[in-house]
This record gives sequence, C-alpha cells and structure tokens, in this order.
Amino acid sequence: MSNIYIGRYIAKESLIHRVNPLAKLLSIVIIIGAVAIAKSYYAIALSSFIFILILYVSNITLKEIYLTTKPFIFLLILTFIIQLLFSVDGSFSMDIKSNLANAIVVVVQFFLIIALSSIFTLTTSQVDIVRSILFFVKPFKKFVNINEIAISIIIAIRFIPLLFHEANTIIIAQKIRGIWVKGYKNIFKNVSIFFKAESFIIPLFVKVIDYAEKISITLKYKNNLDKIMIVEKLNYLDYVAIVISICIAVGIHNV
Repeated sequence: MSNIYIGRYIAKESLIHRVNPLAKLLSIVIIIGAVAIAKSYYAIALSSFIFILILYVSNITLKEIYLTTKPFIFLLILTFIIQLLFSVDGSFSMDIKSNLANAIVVVVQFFLIIALSSIFTLTTSQVDIVRSILFFVKPFKKFVNINEIAISIIIAIRFIPLLFHEANTIIIAQKIRGIWVKGYKNIFKNVSIFFKAESFIIPLFVKVIDYAEKISITLKYKNNLDKIMIVEKLNYLDYVAIVISICIAVGIHNV
C-alpha cells in the first residue's frame, strides 16, 4: 500500500511537467478521446506507441505507471473475461477464439486510457489539477458553487493516497507486533484483521477523523480560492502541445 500512486504528484524535470496544466489536461483529453474510439489493431498499436513516447518525454518510469495502474488490474482482468464471453455486437458467445482479438483490443484500450490519465496526475500538482478543472466549470458558476467544487476535488485527490498511507502504517505496526504474518497460507488470517475493530478499523477511523479536522480548517479560507485558482496564460509550448495532441488524435482516428 505504500506504493500506491493514485493522486500523487511526482516533481521531475521534463517537457510534460513544464506544459501549462490547462493545456496538458486539454491535450490528454483529446488523445484519450481518440484512443477510446479506436477500434483497429493499427490504431491501438499507434496509440501504444504514442503512450510510450509521452511516457519517455514525461520522465515517468514504467514502475511508477505500474504502481499507478496496479489497483485497476482486477478490473482489467474482469473486462478481458467479459469480452471473451461476448461478441462485438454485444451478444453472448462462447466462441472464445473469435472474441479473443476484440478482448485484447478493449483491454489495451482501457489500460491506455488509465495510463494516460495517470501521466497527467503524476506530472501535475494537485492545485494545478483543480485549477484546470475549475477553468472549465467557471462558465456554469451561476448554477453551481465553484468554491465548494474546488474544495471537494482537493479533498478527493488528497484523501485517497493518505488513506492508503495510513492503512499501510497500521499494517507495518501489526507486523512489528507479530499480528500480520507473511505467506499465502495466512492470507485469510490477514484479511480477517481488516475487519477487527481494535486492530485496524478504529486506528484508521481515528486517522480519518484527524485528517477531516485538518481539512475543515482549510475550509475557513475557501473565500480566497478566487485568488489561488488563477490559471496562467498559455505560452508557445502550450499551444504546440495542443496542436500535437490534435494531430495525434486525427492520426489515430484515420489509421
């Protein structure tokens, strides 16, 4: 659990890190949109190549991407199994050989969407993510409370990694006491610990309350969000990134 990278920002020096978060979000959305509608093998192959290229430019390692996408492995496996049992038109079919190709395309497609989204979160600070999202929400400020949305996003982004971190801290403490035992034979014993109030639930609950209290303090300053959530103007690099993403999307679509 200490290696959970969901919601984390990894500060590095790269071209992707220097791109304006607004342009970065727009570019990633454009590419993800193209990947989502890609159906041919060539389109998926091109999408995979583009992903590897973006990964290289962003200076994000394969291990970091793996740790980010690791929580979705079960979902990817489940998707693969479901695709094996259904044909392209959605009807149930036990012809696994015919469905195998489509299952591989769908799973790779799904993985690329998750991985590309992960590159955005890994190369963009949490405040910049909120700024970018709020930029698109601002036109609807007459209908929604922008400040409340900003605070909700910040809490959601920060709470997930903190929750995993505290759960991992509790497990480490249990290992020191000898409660948590390694080995596949003890897997059911370890799982049962999660449901014991005194050893896991209560310590985690106390930590959650502590974090909630700290976050509630920040809510007092939400009236200053208008000054904080200012998106910087796009520069030459940002426009180039958007144009390149459009070209990539067109290329994936036309392959």
